[in-house]
Amino acid sequence: MDEFSKQTKEEYSKDLLCQAWRNSQILTLKFDCLKQAFIFMALAIPAWIVTLFLFASTGSHTSLFKP
Repeated sequence: MDEFSKQTKEEYSKDLLCQAWRNSQILTLKFDCLKQAFIFMALAIPAWIVTLFLFASTGSHTSLFKP
């Protein structure tokens, strides 16, 4: 805390800019990964639809709640 309070305005400004730059790098990486995850999820939707259709069309509808 002592070192932080001894900073000049120029050092403080430089520190804030460095933090903003590092945060932007981290956020860029996070959003790139999120974009990839959404693309992979979208690519998986057709397989899920086919699977649901196959399960629904097997004809062996059993109920868990038989009397």
